[in-house]
Amino acid sequence: MLIGIIITGLSSGSLSTLGSIFTAYILYLIPSFFFLISALLYHGGDMFYLFSLAMFGMMGVFIISGYKHYKILRNAISLDTTFKNIYDNSADGVVFFRENNRISSNKAMVKLFNYESEAEFLSTELRKFSPIYQADGKPSIRTMYSMVRDALRDGYRSFEWLHVGKEHKEFWCEIVLTKIHLEGLDLLHGVWRDISHRKELELIRNKDKQILHQSCLAQMGEMISMIAHQWRQPLSAIASASALINLKAQLNKLDKETALEVSQNIANYTQHLSATIDDFRDFFKQDKEQDTTNFTYLVKSVFSIIRSTLENNNIAVIEELNCKDSFMAYSNELKQVIINLVSNAQDVLVEKKVQSAYIKLKSYSDDENYILEISDNGGGISEDVIDKIFNPYFSTRHKQDGTGLGLYMSKTIVEEHCRGKLSCYNTSDSACFKVELPYAQ
Repeated sequence: MLIGIIITGLSSGSLSTLGSIFTAYILYLIPSFFFLISALLYHGGDMFYLFSLAMFGMMGVFIISGYKHYKILRNAISLDTTFKNIYDNSADGVVFFRENNRISSNKAMVKLFNYESEAEFLSTELRKFSPIYQADGKPSIRTMYSMVRDALRDGYRSFEWLHVGKEHKEFWCEIVLTKIHLEGLDLLHGVWRDISHRKELELIRNKDKQILHQSCLAQMGEMISMIAHQWRQPLSAIASASALINLKAQLNKLDKETALEVSQNIANYTQHLSATIDDFRDFFKQDKEQDTTNFTYLVKSVFSIIRSTLENNNIAVIEELNCKDSFMAYSNELKQVIINLVSNAQDVLVEKKVQSAYIKLKSYSDDENYILEISDNGGGISEDVIDKIFNPYFSTRHKQDGTGLGLYMSKTIVEEHCRGKLSCYNTSDSACFKVELPYAQ
């Protein structure tokens, strides 16, 4: 009878059931030993007294031992219950595999793939959970079997995976497979975490990098055009000086003073060309770290490259650079912003053939920011599109092959790289772009 009670207690899956059985065990044990001890004492004799004492001791041992086993079983069942609650209520999907077969899954896993029940999820073929090919072009099923095999061999495997839900909607998961040994079997414990939002952010960042690259290429083309304008005059002067020396030499009229003067002029022109090359090279040099700069230096650096282009288009430059304070920033990136804003203003003024055209650059500071304003007298921007000008690939210059990337990347540089703000508004006769950089850089 005792053996039957113990076996029932060990096989019971409920703590309350186990407690009841232990109570029944104690209630049976105490009266049984009590009556046996009483009978032995009743018959008397030394031998019976010794048996009574031994049985009394055995009763105490059984009670204490039974209680200890009861506590061990109770804790084991409590731990099992805790694990089951964690398993069932985990926010991540959890699956147990034996070889390549799913034997159990939690609620989160079923919900992740948009199935109605665990039975429906477990009965669905593995190939329906993934597209035919992963994002890297590898076959999904073959790659998944390879991951499972590697996890069983090495004990652990972590990777990202493109899945397909019941409604054929694709989503990304981070999967961790861990080998465990349970009841003599090698199983895989798999955890699925939805990372679709993170992958979307990565895609946006990669898109921004691509746009930045395209924008740099477009600006490089514009810069080459500007440098060509700057080189045209010195090259023409060098050609004239060379022709003068050649002519005088042929006529035997090349005196020392003329030769020295012309050669010095040629040297000056070549130094100017060399300086222009340095400006072009430094402009597109990648900033690794922020450096100390100010708006006056940035504007002067930009206009050393583009001033001649503006002069050729009869565009005056008005500088009111009142902010001399220095700040930490990526200088070359801010130069790209300034040259893009000035180039846009130039294009508008040339296209509209504005008389007495000018571009005005004004710097100052307020209680929180260093500010640079770039404006022109081109008549402003239409209210229909002013809210869209910073969108990628939006351009009002399609006929002039506008890429629509310059303002988008300018805003990205100012607001994301420099933690500032780039905005635009219309005045009475112009559009004004406002760059604001906070004091704390």
